[in-house]
Amino acid sequence: MRAFFVSAEWKPKKEYQTTQKEIETRIAYRANMVYKNVKGALTDRPVPELKSGEVLLKIGACGVCGTDVHALELDEEGYTIYPEWLKFPLIMGHEMSGIVEEVSPAVKELNKGDIVTVEEINWCGLCEPCRSGRPNQCANMNHRGITMDGGFAEYIAVHERYCWKINNIAEKFGDEKKALEAGAMVEPCGVAYNGIIVQSGGIQPGGHVAIFGSGPIGQSAIALARTSGAALIIVFEPNKERQENAKLLGADYVFDPHQLKNEGISPHEVIMDLTEGVGVALCIEAAGVPQVNMPEIAQSLAVNGNVNIIGLAKGLTPTDLVAFQTRGGHIHGSSGQAGHGIYPSIIRLIAAGRIDPTRAIAGRYPLDQAQQAIKKAPKQAGKVLISAVLY
Repeated sequence: MRAFFVSAEWKPKKEYQTTQKEIETRIAYRANMVYKNVKGALTDRPVPELKSGEVLLKIGACGVCGTDVHALELDEEGYTIYPEWLKFPLIMGHEMSGIVEEVSPAVKELNKGDIVTVEEINWCGLCEPCRSGRPNQCANMNHRGITMDGGFAEYIAVHERYCWKINNIAEKFGDEKKALEAGAMVEPCGVAYNGIIVQSGGIQPGGHVAIFGSGPIGQSAIALARTSGAALIIVFEPNKERQENAKLLGADYVFDPHQLKNEGISPHEVIMDLTEGVGVALCIEAAGVPQVNMPEIAQSLAVNGNVNIIGLAKGLTPTDLVAFQTRGGHIHGSSGQAGHGIYPSIIRLIAAGRIDPTRAIAGRYPLDQAQQAIKKAPKQAGKVLISAVLY
């Protein structure tokens, strides 16, 4: 089968102390300190053989994430700039949908022909975090397309426990192609859902929301905030096309932070003016620059307001904790999209027509152009999808 396969050189920097587990598993917990000369190419790979409990999926669509972009981006020394977990070599891609082509004898819930979306996190179900209801913090997790083979390919083998049927989405749209595209969008929606609903406790209808960054995750956050009953949704995003997507998905106000700065206006001043001094009940940092945004966020919170950090950034972030103390504010970190009813909830929202993540699709590429798609993704207004069967 055809697949976008990525390899790299394992060469830890002198100042980085690798753990024994990293050495044994070849999973680097700080990839930017370990993996050098990362290279990807379309190549032929064997169709995976099924293990007990697995299904073989013909991949319908797979989204390009910032993880894929940054994993292939190198610093001046030739190391990947991606600062979290990675394991090479592997097939990249972790936001996927597919059609069940074959099932192993142990599979109970899926049948050939079912349309599914796939969880990115492969949680073990046995460690203390998993058994305590925290699969996103699984001690033994693997990440599809990050530490194990992913979806930039024609086929993939996945255990049925990580698959969710989306036949109802196909029925809603009356279009299998659109259902497969929507299925590839469930994972990024899940990241936003985990941050807003699970980690930050949701939005009380009538509360104001501010979102810094309107990339694919920020756009998902806008749609979820709107369907959750937010009063005002205020977005800060410099990219003109992403600004338009933000409006399309339900933002009430969209501002270019660079333009505001040129005019001598701060985002927190805009927020406090629009909310008549109340502030925002929930603020999402989805831009990945908390060093810039947290000082503004600290001055924008309503009493008992929540901040959720979704965007991934290197380095430390200075924060005025007194602002959170006096307002009774809360800072929540979030990562992942597993458990907590996240996947089935998003699937039902799409099937009910409450959200339509396909509105955020900005580019569609055939698998043969996977490398070009990954390179172009950062400049697109929304999500870029790759498919061997749809495009």
